[in-house]
Amino acid sequence: MVKWDARKIIEDELNKQSIFKNRESLMPEYIPEALPHRDNELKLLASYFRHLIVNPGSMSQRVLIVGRVGTGKTTLMRTFATNLTSIARERGLSFDYIHVNCYRNRSLFSIVRDIALQLGLSVPHRGLSSKEIMDA
Repeated sequence: MVKWDARKIIEDELNKQSIFKNRESLMPEYIPEALPHRDNELKLLASYFRHLIVNPGSMSQRVLIVGRVGTGKTTLMRTFATNLTSIARERGLSFDYIHVNCYRNRSLFSIVRDIALQLGLSVPHRGLSSKEIMDA
């Protein structure tokens, strides 16, 4: 009769080689070092938001990026925003990027609360209206 050894089973599993080179690359927050075939999109975004760096405070800009799930919309925006924020700071501009996932945050209150939290404001889960949070 073979003795069952739970410890050996667990040790064997822990010592297996992973099939993943970089497990973090599977996370939604992961931003790769390069975005192949996205040069045109980055140039277009830079042209849309150019005035924020060249003539700060002149106007507001909004861009809606649409596409199928998994095509790189979020990664493109995070790459662009990270780099634009860095360039702005190098030029002495105070510039923050806030990313709101409107699929997760479906109500106005949830969106505004997420923005406030990313700005470092303390906001309760309940008790304030969206307007009160925006005023803060």
